[in-house]
Parts: sequence; C-alpha cells; structure tokens
Amino acid sequence: MIVPSVRALEPLLGISHTMLNRHLKRGKFQAEPGGGFDPEKVKAALKRNADLEQPSQAKSAQPAKPAVESVSPDDPVHGKYNLARARREECRAEREEMDLRARKGELLEAGEVEKTWSQIITSVRARILLLPDKLSPRAAAVTDVLECRAMIDREVRELLTALSENHTNAA
Repeated sequence: MIVPSVRALEPLLGISHTMLNRHLKRGKFQAEPGGGFDPEKVKAALKRNADLEQPSQAKSAQPAKPAVESVSPDDPVHGKYNLARARREECRAEREEMDLRARKGELLEAGEVEKTWSQIITSVRARILLLPDKLSPRAAAVTDVLECRAMIDREVRELLTALSENHTNAA
C-alpha cells in the first residue's frame, strides 16, 4: 500500500508530519519512484536510524526546576521588595525625564525662578509706591471725581503695561 503524502503517513506511523518531513529532508527515508510512500519501507528505514518503540523524550522530560521557588503574592517580604523596586523605577524615570527637560531648556533651577520672581515683585512694589507721589499734585488740582478716577485708572494701566513689557523683554 502506498500513501500519497507525508501527512497520510502520520497516523500510520504515529509520528508527526513535521518530524517525518525532517527525516525526509535528512535522507532517512525516500519517496517511491512513482511518488508517494510505502509505510512499511519508511518504518524499516526509520528503525535502522532510531528505535521507534522508545518513548519520546519530549513527552517524558521534566521541566527544569526554577532557581527560585515560586513566591506567594501574599508574602510580605517579597511584596515590600517589589514595591521598593517599583518606586525606584518610578524615581529613575522621573529623574531621567527632568534631566532631558533641563537639557532641552524646558526646566529651570528653583533658585533662578525665585530670584526672577523676587525682582519682579520688588519692581511692582516700587512702582506702586510711586503712584501717590506722581498723582497727588494732579489730583489736588482736579475738582471732578470722574476726572480724578480716570487719571488714576490711566496711571495704573500704564504701570501694568510697562511691567508686562519689562517682564516680556526680560524673558
């Protein structure tokens, strides 16, 4: 009896078609001259190379024992260790992100920011404290309340505009 393919040999020999194809490629058996395979000849050829009655090593092989025994997730020691590792990795990622932003110029030192804000606040304070000296002579001469209010409003807006322009130019 001749079977047409290696797949047809599989159930007759009890060997997977993948292994049969490997054996065929390695020349452990050959196809018949007219094509197809004679199961008895294939079995005899494979028997010369290996004992087919011997159980497969793949099925009987025991899995390698892990170097570390499996750890219960409820184990407090390993739980603390894993939390510490996670925190360390988060800190490392934050530090690397901050370093990158600092190199790109997107991040400033806290001391520089405090110094700049201190200068801005000092400038605003000084200009606001000058308003009474600047406005009092003119306010004394004005008798209309609306005119006095408009004069103060105009001076405050000029002060704020000047401060914003100075801040924009400084940046």
